[in-house]
Amino acid sequence: QQQQQQQKDEDNNDPQTNKVTPIHIQRQTWETLQRTINGTINRLNVTTIKPLIHSLFQKANLIRGRGLLVKSLLNGAISSPNYAHIYVALIAV
Repeated sequence: QQQQQQQKDEDNNDPQTNKVTPIHIQRQTWETLQRTINGTINRLNVTTIKPLIHSLFQKANLIRGRGLLVKSLLNGAISSPNYAHIYVALIAV
């Protein structure tokens, strides 16, 4: 049984098999979620905060990506402290 399980794991990790596995799907959705959150945070400013908040709540699963959201907000606040008040407003919502 262990050998069969190892063979299945190897098949799932082999990029040349062209199989779509649940691991690949999960990784793809995670990367999409990460791109969505990071892109939204990068576009935030005073004039775009309201539509971007609506967009973020509609497009992103914030329960699943709450760590990504916090990480992106912290990185944004560190890189541009002038926008810290906008990030705080997003967190307050």
